[in-house]
Amino acid sequence: MKTKNNCVDYFRSFKNYTDIPSRDCFAARMAKKYPDDEMAHYQDPEYVDAAYYFFGFAGKKVVGLFKALLNGRHEDVLTKTERKQFCDPKIIVDLGAGVGLLTAEMKKLFPNAIVYYVNLRGPQWDEAKKIFQKENVSIKMRESICGIPQADIVLAIYYFEHFQKMGREVCQTLKSLRPDILIDMTDPQHAFIGHFPTYRINGKTIPHTKCHREYTKLLARKNYFRHPLTKKCWNSIPKVYTKPMKEGAE
Repeated sequence: MKTKNNCVDYFRSFKNYTDIPSRDCFAARMAKKYPDDEMAHYQDPEYVDAAYYFFGFAGKKVVGLFKALLNGRHEDVLTKTERKQFCDPKIIVDLGAGVGLLTAEMKKLFPNAIVYYVNLRGPQWDEAKKIFQKENVSIKMRESICGIPQADIVLAIYYFEHFQKMGREVCQTLKSLRPDILIDMTDPQHAFIGHFPTYRINGKTIPHTKCHREYTKLLARKNYFRHPLTKKCWNSIPKVYTKPMKEGAE
């Protein structure tokens, strides 16, 4: 596979962003530029290529999950109410959305939904605006979750690990957005830019390599539990959390 000198141009060359390979040979070229920490630059918010890479690595898995659901797969693990929640959302929020590739794809999958892009302003924000225009999708762009109404689906793809007080950020997000479904790929274990050696969760300071158990406990305290749909995903990625339905909801 050939790669252009300008990685962004290379990624833009794909007619459909879902055709971006999950792992790409541009990583080898960038590793020569960053020999001491070849992966660190991938989460540098000033580095637009990073967001393209992570869509190929992670965003495609989320898109694939929802395409499978819309095509009627995984009926064996969904109730009728859950199928409606997954396949007919009214509000979707993409947290730490980078250049907006996943945001745009979710809007195309669910054209009647209101889709929010949440990210800091900067090069990725500017790139996202270009992508939304190219894809002809209407996306609400926000710098924070303030003022966003209750969400049906929240996407937290490599998001919460960028907060040292991870527990507080999770609690504030769930309290504010109150999603029915949380699509989660929180991964604090790797030493990328924007990650921390320790995190505060459940009142404890925890090494980044041992966060997942406390993170799962925190979600359970907030009444979010891993859905069996997670096991339908390759290597359980992404993880799908939902709130138990109220009695009689069926």
